[in-house]
Amino acid sequence: VMSAAAGPQQDDLKARRSHTMERLGPESIAIFWSAPQRVYSNDVNYEYRQDSNLLYLTGIDQEETILVLMPGNETRKEILFVREGDARREHWNGHSLTAAEASAASGIETVMTLNQFQPFIAAMFSKRAMGGAPTEYGRFFQALSDGRGKLALLLEPVFDLASSPGRAAEFAAKLRERFFGFNVQDATPILAELRQIKTPYEQNILRKSVEISSEAHRAGMRAARPG
Repeated sequence: VMSAAAGPQQDDLKARRSHTMERLGPESIAIFWSAPQRVYSNDVNYEYRQDSNLLYLTGIDQEETILVLMPGNETRKEILFVREGDARREHWNGHSLTAAEASAASGIETVMTLNQFQPFIAAMFSKRAMGGAPTEYGRFFQALSDGRGKLALLLEPVFDLASSPGRAAEFAAKLRERFFGFNVQDATPILAELRQIKTPYEQNILRKSVEISSEAHRAGMRAARPG
């Protein structure tokens, strides 16, 4: 467990996660993945672009990041998983966030490494506590026992039954083969609704962005000549 930093951005991110969890309900576990890297050519990737919903909830613009929300937990309602440090990879691709840096950037106190994600999910659906007090995950465990648990994911839209399901749907299917007591919920409408309404913090950022763009247009016009 890390001590999360505070600030206007961290406060706004925390409020976004809180509103998301209110809509999910205490019997849910929600999982949000970062976007994958896209290959441009051979061993060269396109410039990385984070999944918009994960960026909205965490502010973290780094691949191999996973956010888990468990609204019914006693204290560990937000859990972030980030990749382990790798000096060789960082030599070529730049610095990766440490657990403390990811905590400071997102305002999330509980940060684990990516290799702990699958054991953590297996523990949750097996009703075994993993970190925290023995009663920490009691609401979700009871929901599973009662057959009322919810697994919330950003499910990819289905246009064609012949095409392969997306990563989230495949993950849900894998869990359903092994565990019981839960239904799958699409969290996409929740995030879509929340993101339509801009907070004062977001409005401020949008105004600054517009001011910068306007100044760039004016500078361009000042530099231009007839013809």
